[in-house]
Amino acid sequence: MTRTTLTVKQIHELGLWEKVCEYKGWDTWILNEGKIEEDELVEFDSEFKKEIKLTEEQELAELLHSKLCTWNHTDGCAWYYHTNDWTERTHKRYLAKANKLLETEVYIEDIKKVIEIISN
Repeated sequence: MTRTTLTVKQIHELGLWEKVCEYKGWDTWILNEGKIEEDELVEFDSEFKKEIKLTEEQELAELLHSKLCTWNHTDGCAWYYHTNDWTERTHKRYLAKANKLLETEVYIEDIKKVIEIISN
């Protein structure tokens, strides 16, 4: 089972706090009440990842990365070291590319088809 770890601060920045609290069975006020700290690590299994619906931009960024990244994923690209951390440099770079593509107002399904065609 795949595990993902994020800090409480990252969870907030990603806008996932309520979903995480619901999944973990936590009260959403535990941070305010001092029962958890911003730098505390929270671990998720693959089941939680299935419950999180990626935004259109994030979904497109993942596709762009999977098809266009030519870096070594052992030590050259940090994408898999920061799974679902959209505040991380590599994720932000592909998210910016996705946003530029979406600004063209071309349907996302057409954009995905083009990416698939040019990457094969």
